[in-house]
Amino acid sequence: MLDSINLLAIVNAGEGYNAEFKVSLPSNLKSITEEVCAFANASGGVVLIGVDDKNTIKGTKYIDQWCLCTIKLKAEKR
Repeated sequence: MLDSINLLAIVNAGEGYNAEFKVSLPSNLKSITEEVCAFANASGGVVLIGVDDKNTIKGTKYIDQWCLCTIKLKAEKR
């Protein structure tokens, strides 16, 4: 689990080999599961939802538990 200090450090460093930012959860879950799998097959990383490409934390209105579970299950199957 990321604490606020580590989260801000990732956001300030920007997207890169170990970090991907999404302003919102994509409607196509395949794209986000591909990101997670790519990190799992490499040296790890984080996908931050609610952060834009300019390293600005925008937040998100709501991500339901079903979406998070689906992403986790799809990532575990690969």
